[in-house]
Amino acid sequence: MRFLIIFSLIMLSACTGRFTSAVDPASDAPEHLKANLTFLASDLMQGRETATYGEQLAAGFISSRLKLYGLHPYGEEGYLSKVPFVKTGTDSSSSFQLTSRGHPVTYRVNKDFWVYSTGDSTGPLSHPLVFVRYGITDSSYQYDDYAGLDVKGKTVVMVLGEPHRANDTTFFKGDKPTRWSFSSRFRRQLAREKGAAGIIVLLSPAGLKQINMFKAFFTRERIALASDARPKSNIPQVLMDTTAAKRLMGMPDFNYTEMYEKLTASDFHTPRALAPSIQWHLKTYTRHATGHNIVALLPGTDPSVSDQYVMVSAHYDHLGTRNGTVYNGADDNGSGSVTILETARQLALLKQNRRPVLFVWFTGEEKGLLGSSYLTDHAPFIDSVMVDINMDMVGGGATDSIYVLGSGRINKRFYDLVEQANRQGPRLIFNYSLDDENDPQRIYYRSDHWNFAKKGIPIVFFFDAYMAHYHDPSDDVQTINFDKLENAVRLTREVALKSANVDEKIERGPVAD
Repeated sequence: MRFLIIFSLIMLSACTGRFTSAVDPASDAPEHLKANLTFLASDLMQGRETATYGEQLAAGFISSRLKLYGLHPYGEEGYLSKVPFVKTGTDSSSSFQLTSRGHPVTYRVNKDFWVYSTGDSTGPLSHPLVFVRYGITDSSYQYDDYAGLDVKGKTVVMVLGEPHRANDTTFFKGDKPTRWSFSSRFRRQLAREKGAAGIIVLLSPAGLKQINMFKAFFTRERIALASDARPKSNIPQVLMDTTAAKRLMGMPDFNYTEMYEKLTASDFHTPRALAPSIQWHLKTYTRHATGHNIVALLPGTDPSVSDQYVMVSAHYDHLGTRNGTVYNGADDNGSGSVTILETARQLALLKQNRRPVLFVWFTGEEKGLLGSSYLTDHAPFIDSVMVDINMDMVGGGATDSIYVLGSGRINKRFYDLVEQANRQGPRLIFNYSLDDENDPQRIYYRSDHWNFAKKGIPIVFFFDAYMAHYHDPSDDVQTINFDKLENAVRLTREVALKSANVDEKIERGPVAD
């Protein structure tokens, strides 16, 4: 009965706005955008988490709209293409034990620490423990926390953040963060490269403001493509709770900020060996799941270029439901999803595209660009994709501007085309500041277009950079700038049409790093 009710709601929503202006297909855009996003970002979708019932509902809704708009199914099963996943979690019995001066102390998972990785071994691992301060080696600043230190076969303890010198903006850019500040990923990778056998990460005081987000993230199941679930060389890696961190560092009477400042002070020269041994007892469990990419085709009018596809893409998954709260993801990425859905509707009415246009909604973007990774490795049409136009978060911020990334990185001709499409379309102010190769946030590598760029396919990525509601339950329909969404549709439509109608094929470039 529940399924029938939901299906009826989907079909009722699909019938809204059926009668479209024959003069200007864009005239009905506000109605379609609001109806589609209100439904897609409703609590009914349960936050559209990858490979869940909520994702299935969202995929059913998008598919119903595509059928209504006259787009051709281009998946393996109608509009849908399966993406096989493996979900893993940390067993609740996981722990590690420190022995110092003959006294063992046990630390419990999801109480004293949270797990990045349990490592390869299912049995206990035992080795020495060493403090490496920030765990950074960066020749551009002549800085090396590992200088004179051998960490092979040892567990390293590192603090997040980065060094700074008063009034020196050339050393780690002073108060301006570098790539080391945004994630522990680079320093954990460095520790593995140096032979560390385990990693313990301590938050910075600034990171404490996001401690609840970290806890929510680490206590959830991880998800990976089934094809990537083969054994990998890995080591135990954990994030410490603040109270446990003070106990670990032998500073239980300090407040956390005081401890952090002491550990990172330039005159801190306490012995780096913290304990004779640490013994890891980390265990994981696994289960299989299936998600779906959604693929629709708008055929072209010129058979001579029918093997040159223009792709328009967005991810439709989000964060799901946490502690009873639905994360609706209206901007991230309901906005991109309904933008390309409306673009599909308008282009299907116009029928002005010489080349075929593929519309794709990816699953698993929030889990590491997984749906697009699977498609670029397995889709039979991938060699025919000429360009990818990707939308991720386009419903926030100023109405008359948008961030643009990647259009000139692979083929300068595509950059010129995107610029011309904008001049002849919505005339938005293009902000290229996040397209800097040295941008510490590395936005270029954080949405689905990246998997196409890795294959040398020219891409453009449109993004609002409006982070006020990012990954927060407040990312709801009421926060969306629908005037900006209309502009995003005009821009996407013009770029897709110009790409589909170029005289000469837009060639691929060198494979991106």
